[in-house]
Amino acid sequence: METKLGWYIKDRVIFHRPVGDQPIEVIQHNNDMLIKLMDKGEAPIHVIVDARYATKLPTSLLKLSNAASFLSHPSLGWLTTISNNPVITFIAGIIPQISSWQLYRVFSDLETSISFLKEKEPQLDWSTTNHQLIEE
Repeated sequence: METKLGWYIKDRVIFHRPVGDQPIEVIQHNNDMLIKLMDKGEAPIHVIVDARYATKLPTSLLKLSNAASFLSHPSLGWLTTISNNPVITFIAGIIPQISSWQLYRVFSDLETSISFLKEKEPQLDWSTTNHQLIEE
């Protein structure tokens, strides 16, 4: 399985699936790519992070928070994280608290995450999703 990052709904919803070890350099690279997409999109831009296949994250919350600067992007709407790993779920829960950002939820599966966003953004054209991006 490969890491994926792109538009799930063009200019409105980004899907990111990190796979394997995620050293701080990889997180920073993915953060930079997220920011480039967000700069081109239409606010609010929602982000789905499917972290179920990330096997290792940095242990420094400060470094992780600094590398996730997309959290302070002015166009960011909801961020949903998908994970069954309690450590990743804990770390993912700390980052928004550090950044004082509140539009955040953690889910155990992709379907629930998407249903949540559909409820929050019913006006989006959900028929235009890029299903290939989320295939495992």
